[in-house]
Amino acid sequence: MRLRVICVSILALGLFSLGTSSCGLVAAEAAGTSTGPVEQAISVDLDYQETAFEVLRAKVVFGPQKAVEATPFKKEPPPSGGLVRRQFLQLGGNTNNLMAVLWEPPSTLHLDLNRNLDLTDDPQGVFSLSTTSRGDRAFTHIQVEAGGTRYCFDLRLVDRGGALDGTAFLRSFCQGRIEIGGKPWQVGAVRNPFEPSL
Repeated sequence: MRLRVICVSILALGLFSLGTSSCGLVAAEAAGTSTGPVEQAISVDLDYQETAFEVLRAKVVFGPQKAVEATPFKKEPPPSGGLVRRQFLQLGGNTNNLMAVLWEPPSTLHLDLNRNLDLTDDPQGVFSLSTTSRGDRAFTHIQVEAGGTRYCFDLRLVDRGGALDGTAFLRSFCQGRIEIGGKPWQVGAVRNPFEPSL
């Protein structure tokens, strides 16, 4: 991932601040002698980084509703005999970027990572419910790609009478180092996998 950082020198600002821009980050640095804002664009390569802690909490966006009685996906694992919920995750705010979800409440989740509607050929897409470091129960360390960006998150699902509700706890971001005014800075970009890509 490559990030374009805009460095804005503002008189007496006296801090290094982070905000959103078209590349996910704005860096502001004090310059003591400047009489007005001066912009300088710097590009920096960012590396994917996973963490043991939550960096962002996001509401999961689901695509078109698939009811319990709906036609199964093209290929599914053998049923366990219990309730099954079928749905689509909508990633990157794009209705064309849907990932099939098959949930056997409460303990087993299948994700169609390669997006071919075959939930039997994704060995890395089968998750069991576990206790997280937050003390709640969720499906942990889910890794997906959307809009050319990798993400890792924990997922908590709730069945609301056939409709799924979910919360994602993002555990990844992109980070790198830049130099501003002769000083090194570590910068990072965090994106919500369920919002439109920047």
